[in-house]
Amino acid sequence: MGTAGDAAKEEIMKTFAETLERASAGWVKDGVIDEAQRSAILERHPVPAGGGSRFVGIIATVGALLFTVGVSLIIKANWEAIGDWTKIGGLVALLVAAYGAGWKLKMEGGQLVKTGDACLMIGQILFLCGIALVSQIFHLNSRPAAGVLAWWLGTMAVPWMTRAKGAQFVSIVAGLLWFGMEMGTADSWIGISRHEAAPFLSVYFLLGVALWLAGIALRATRWSDFGGMHEKCGLLVTGAALYGLGFVRHESDWQRKLMTVDASSFFALAVGAALAAGAGVAAWRHGRAEVKALAPWLALALVPVIGVVAVGSIGDGGWLWSALAWLTLFVLSVAVVRIGLETGREGWVNLGIALIAVNIVTRYFDLFGTMLEGGVFFVVTGVLVTALGIYLEKKRRALVARLRKETAP
Repeated sequence: MGTAGDAAKEEIMKTFAETLERASAGWVKDGVIDEAQRSAILERHPVPAGGGSRFVGIIATVGALLFTVGVSLIIKANWEAIGDWTKIGGLVALLVAAYGAGWKLKMEGGQLVKTGDACLMIGQILFLCGIALVSQIFHLNSRPAAGVLAWWLGTMAVPWMTRAKGAQFVSIVAGLLWFGMEMGTADSWIGISRHEAAPFLSVYFLLGVALWLAGIALRATRWSDFGGMHEKCGLLVTGAALYGLGFVRHESDWQRKLMTVDASSFFALAVGAALAAGAGVAAWRHGRAEVKALAPWLALALVPVIGVVAVGSIGDGGWLWSALAWLTLFVLSVAVVRIGLETGREGWVNLGIALIAVNIVTRYFDLFGTMLEGGVFFVVTGVLVTALGIYLEKKRRALVARLRKETAP
């Protein structure tokens, strides 16, 4: 028990020291403390050594996924020969074993907390397999979205009880997947027509913002471990939604009719907006500087998100909203890089640079792909893309190096 307590205490202190290192850079910039005071604080609370833990976590996660796939293939090969109750009993045994091992290694183990996290992820995946198995055996005619909802609700407490980041990532994916499937169900309370991508993307933009702001709020709580992951997931979902809206001019129905958004679609948008607003209030209480820095750029990005749904086609074939989505994604990405540098968030810098690169390359192909022919197009494209990639990678490395130098004690 002494080893377990020491390991848990070490993990908490490491998280605290890492958070303190990032946050204190902003304190110096805001004039709360000076650089000498920051250095003195960081000397008292240095980040513990052990940089290999992330690599171990990746290896453990990959191993867990391979194990799950292997078990699934073995069961599939002998599926017909296995009785129904044997299938259910075997799956329950695997589920209990995965959760039991995960709890033991994560909460009571010494140096194998990452492996415990991976076991908890296996348990979550097996829970989904159990729902699918029971539905198949008993021929339940439930909607697929209901099964995903049961999976999400049945596993969402695991990461909050164990502070397992991998399990929380699975929970985020499950929640986003359920919301999307529910929107795609015709008789749903938030159902949206399958032929209109814009409302889907608009709702996911709001969900991404909610995740992003929730991450900022979580950094000041006992679950600060989840803060960075929520921010990165939210940033990716937000950027992906704007990226998708950039293709609205290619929708086949766009030039023939206005976008038809019924009451349930507006209700889905309202739910997304409420979640974003709630997360914004929480983030404002715990990370006011970040929220103030992000607010104008997120407000700008809302213009194409709202316009594409509320206004719809204006007779230009979707060019206005597509172009605004391209522009706002680029501006938001630049703002993310700048704010990441100011607040010591290396992940923001990397993701911002990645979004800029993807946006520029995609819009180049989108706009000029049909204007050049044959080899000339590929030669010009190859040169431009290579040059852009080299420039952005050099810029990213320089920014990250500067960030690490500024946050070093």
